[in-house]
Amino acid sequence: MKTVDGCKYSNPNLSDPDNEETALQTCYMPTPYQQGQPIANYAPQQAMPGPTVIAMQPNVAVVRQPVPKDYLCLSIVNLLLCCMPLGIAALIYSCKTQDSLRYGDMNSAVSNSRTSFKLNMVALGIGIVLNLVWIGLVIYINVAATQYINSYYVNG
Repeated sequence: MKTVDGCKYSNPNLSDPDNEETALQTCYMPTPYQQGQPIANYAPQQAMPGPTVIAMQPNVAVVRQPVPKDYLCLSIVNLLLCCMPLGIAALIYSCKTQDSLRYGDMNSAVSNSRTSFKLNMVALGIGIVLNLVWIGLVIYINVAATQYINSYYVNG
């Protein structure tokens, strides 16, 4: 067995142990590169059999989040028709949502959109209840006035 450049040659042909054509080559690779240490005299004689390691980059999935709504039209309708104080607050949060979207701040845009939606729903609920109370009051007053007028003219 003879050693050349870190590789050991052994010849299974016992009749001619120095014949390099029939020799089997066994090379020992140097230790892996350590950070801060230079790689010296690394020139393998042939490729070593074994598994091939391929470093792959991780896949990146870009998921688009839906753009939060600003509920501006609903805020204006609630401001004019339902409940003015909550409509004003909802309108302010609607404008804040638009500003946050313009600056790319999705977290505050989502938060402002939710607040605007909640204020709009409360204002809409209050507006519906107040309108129903108003309609009931008008009906009650008309019925009472009609009964009073009828009793005045009948008893009269």
